[in-house]
Amino acid sequence: MNYCFLYLFYVFSCIFVNKSSFSIILRVGLFTPYIYSLTYSRPTVKSLTFDGQTSWTVFETQFDVVSSANGWDNRVKASQLVASLRGSAAEVLQRIPSDKLTDFTTIENALEALFGDSHLIKFYRTELKTRRQKPGESLQVLAADVERLMSLAYAECPQDVRDSLAA
Repeated sequence: MNYCFLYLFYVFSCIFVNKSSFSIILRVGLFTPYIYSLTYSRPTVKSLTFDGQTSWTVFETQFDVVSSANGWDNRVKASQLVASLRGSAAEVLQRIPSDKLTDFTTIENALEALFGDSHLIKFYRTELKTRRQKPGESLQVLAADVERLMSLAYAECPQDVRDSLAA
């Protein structure tokens, strides 16, 4: 019975945890360590590609969600953004000095300047002013399009102001 007590006295364990794995060290006696290591990986969300033909604002929003879900810092975000560019969007990289290709803000600003919606505000406002219900178009489709144009034409306004103007 005393031996059992001494045996249990020498049994102790430690648990080590980091972002991608954890280890349990079970030590029986003074000199017999048993290490059980289990590894798990956090699911990663795959980023999309941007070719300049689709909306930069939509891609930027999706990229922000993916980078947040994956826990990327700005350096990783820069490399992932560069890797996601195709076609005319990738050509923007030629205008950026090579020492700035790891700076996320520089890359994002260059893409925003070329593909952002800010230069289309006047177009969206004109389209909104002239928007009429098309023959056979439901009111729901018209309302959805008016709301879309409102958010594009008056993106700087708070959502509640846009909603009241669209109504």
